[in-house]
Amino acid sequence: MAPPRTLRLTSVSLDDDDDPSPSPSPSPSLALEASTAADALEDDNDAFRFSSSQEEEESRGLLSTTPSPTSSSTSSSGFLQPMADMARLACPVVVEKVISRSAAIMSLAFVGQLASPADLPGAALASTLTNVLGFSILVGLNGALSTFGGQAFGAGNHKALGEALNTNILIAMLSCLPILVVLYNAEPILVNVFGQDADLASSAASFLRFLAPSVVGYAFVIAQGSWLTCQRMTMPGMLASAVATLLHPLNNILLIKYAHLGAHGAALATVLVYLIQAGALFFYIAVINKATHNALTVPTFSALRRQVGPFLALALPSLGMLTEWWASESLILMAGHLKPEICEHSNALSSLRLPIACDAATATTALSIYQTTNSVCFMLPLGIAIAVATRVANALGAGKPDEAKTYAKVATVLTFGLGVVNCIVINLGRSVWPRLFVPRNNADDGDTIRLADSFFELESHLLTVLSVYVILDAFAVFGSAVCRGTGRQREGARVVLFSYWAVGVPLGYVLGFVAHMGPYGLVAGMFFGKMIHTSLMMFLVIRTDWKKEAENARKRVGANAPPPACEIDDVELAEVPSSNNK
Repeated sequence: MAPPRTLRLTSVSLDDDDDPSPSPSPSPSLALEASTAADALEDDNDAFRFSSSQEEEESRGLLSTTPSPTSSSTSSSGFLQPMADMARLACPVVVEKVISRSAAIMSLAFVGQLASPADLPGAALASTLTNVLGFSILVGLNGALSTFGGQAFGAGNHKALGEALNTNILIAMLSCLPILVVLYNAEPILVNVFGQDADLASSAASFLRFLAPSVVGYAFVIAQGSWLTCQRMTMPGMLASAVATLLHPLNNILLIKYAHLGAHGAALATVLVYLIQAGALFFYIAVINKATHNALTVPTFSALRRQVGPFLALALPSLGMLTEWWASESLILMAGHLKPEICEHSNALSSLRLPIACDAATATTALSIYQTTNSVCFMLPLGIAIAVATRVANALGAGKPDEAKTYAKVATVLTFGLGVVNCIVINLGRSVWPRLFVPRNNADDGDTIRLADSFFELESHLLTVLSVYVILDAFAVFGSAVCRGTGRQREGARVVLFSYWAVGVPLGYVLGFVAHMGPYGLVAGMFFGKMIHTSLMMFLVIRTDWKKEAENARKRVGANAPPPACEIDDVELAEVPSSNNK
């Protein structure tokens, strides 16, 4: 049997230079020595000895004056307890994200079914522009809150937790101003910058005038939701999303049909979704849950000025990581440039026996639905990603690198399983799913029928590619979550910029327009970019130095937890008389 590991407490006398020496004072003082630390004292008789331990909760109780919110060590229960912890945190997040995304799908479906199918391409393009220039920017900047908030909560630093929320909201509101200016002047941007068809751009701009205010509501939703998630409170976000989405069909019917607003009614219904969610979350934080009140702080100019710099140092790289979103949505913008003659003489499409559908309206609609489907499937691994980012950040803030590593391993297994589930569901529903958006029967004009026929053929083939894409995407979003939890957004941003903007988007353009593969080429380029993205992200995860990241977390949020090497099993008291007593 191995000898027990001990911590020796030794009485010594210290002078003003902290060196052991005789002292006239009869009162002893204590000195610490960590056997693994670089600055350890050399003498066994005047230091504490720390040895490694598997009982982290014991060391936490001895060394921390503030109880850590991080759960007990995972080593005693293997993967089962961490997996249960992850599931409890992730399941409400998955439900919330799927419900929230379904609101956007409902809006497009109501435009096609209750308003007019002719308005669908414009509504789809408007939704794309809102995602690219609005929501993606807010989500990217919000990535810093996952790091600061999660690590502050793990460290028990309530002041830093509250300041993180205040800083995040300030940056989000300032970001909304230029976003709204761009969205309200979208038509010339779509025509002159992106080269979109004038009629399509006009339809999209008309829809955007009613949809644009949704970015303000969305900013408050993600700020409050992420802040609660940092504290492992995910149920409120799910309930708020459920209430808002349950009201969404009724709002669409009232605004489209009875208020006679047409497609504009669907846009206003989307705005109401986010306003209802934001109001519900605010009521929960400010009134219902007393536990959050300890972290709520009144924003002051000095605190905001102190926090904005470090916050932006992580928020801007987080935004760089979200440029993957821009790359994906750029497919729809490029599809607006397609013309039938591009694919007429495509040897690749002929050899693969793929249907030719290269007109802008059909390709734009098909790729918009492709991206909408992709975003829905993305929600399952995103729930796990948010859970692992939270757990990793909490553990690192509490000085528990081994626990953070364990949660990352568990998340890898769950990520693979959810990716396979997405793949199976897409393949089973690829012939049924497109019919929710474009009515094939009972159409009044031939143009709608022709659009539907070509759309169904194209969408079915694109969804086959998507079924494999979502498995790669699941691992990519997992890697991004680990980067956020550890505060390594800069590394993640470099990976994303290379994968999509150096490879995926240029390759998609070449295959789509130069190789005459149309929408198939656009999707193929992004598929290769995703392969590179996933490979590099997993490499970053494997190479993570967890002890180093725990120390970085201590420096970032002023953690109360001990250094990761200082873990104690047992305590042994020993007294060495000072030189005055010799």
